[in-house]
Amino acid sequence: HIFIIAFLLQFFYGWMVIYTPLYLLSLGIDWSDIGKIFSFMLLPFVLFQYPAGWLADRWKSERGILITGLTIIAVTTSALFFIHTATLWVWALLLFMTRIGASLIEIMRDTYFFKQIDKRDVHLIDFFRNTGPLGYMIAPIVATAILSVASMSTLFLVLGLMMLFGVVIAARIPEAK
Repeated sequence: HIFIIAFLLQFFYGWMVIYTPLYLLSLGIDWSDIGKIFSFMLLPFVLFQYPAGWLADRWKSERGILITGLTIIAVTTSALFFIHTATLWVWALLLFMTRIGASLIEIMRDTYFFKQIDKRDVHLIDFFRNTGPLGYMIAPIVATAILSVASMSTLFLVLGLMMLFGVVIAARIPEAK
């Protein structure tokens, strides 16, 4: 289950890295403003990962934090479908929220995975690390197929629904050792 969550997160990154700037440009937001939005958007990785890891270790709650992160990322990514304004603070806030979810997923994914393995599981580490390139390869293929029948804003709704699938997967994993 943690491999699926790892793949979903990398799939999210691959999708958002390509299609968020393209969509913002189509709304009339220039690269200078996109840079400002993205700088703000990435703050959760600095602000939330250490405290989330500390909480997970203290309360043995990787699964709960994973579910929280996946719920946040699913809801906020889906919400992007409904935003058709070029208002910078709206985009900065929503993209910040998506990255709160992503930062929680990222740290809990790693924490959970590395609590499950030991030095004999090198093959599992290799497989785990390959979820990144796999997600980055498959995401644009799926998005391109969707773009052949739907608008670019629809990509965010579809991606949000895919992340919601991660909540179901996370609910099925046992708490870490």
